[in-house]
Amino acid sequence: MENELTIELSQKFIDRLMEAMKDKGYKQADLAGLTNIDKGAISHYLSGSYAPKADKIYTFAKVLGVSSGWLMGLDVPKHEEIIIQPEISTSQFSDAIILSSAEKDIINAYRNCSDEGRTDIQKFVNYTLAINSVKKADTNVTR
Repeated sequence: MENELTIELSQKFIDRLMEAMKDKGYKQADLAGLTNIDKGAISHYLSGSYAPKADKIYTFAKVLGVSSGWLMGLDVPKHEEIIIQPEISTSQFSDAIILSSAEKDIINAYRNCSDEGRTDIQKFVNYTLAINSVKKADTNVTR
């Protein structure tokens, strides 16, 4: 019974990792580059021959923009819940948080994009954040 549960959770991890990669448009090589996890290891995780440790799951989740629990196969929301008031205007938002004019322009431009344009922007931002995270980690290691 315990083995069946482990196999079921392993398959859920594989399915969800593949789903999250597809959502972001990432291939194994992309994920390897963004996470500094060897492409061969990722291949082993996706084939089910090895199970990743918690730190690797956490890294995948952060880069892919999903919750760690969801990625592990738990019955939790796919994304961390962020409460945003949908009808808030940029001026109301900027009263609560001080934004530069460039930041306000970016928010307004995003709001005026098509769904496809928003998806492209989100992919670019996630990719850029992941690259910066890796660079920051590399800098901290070399100090």
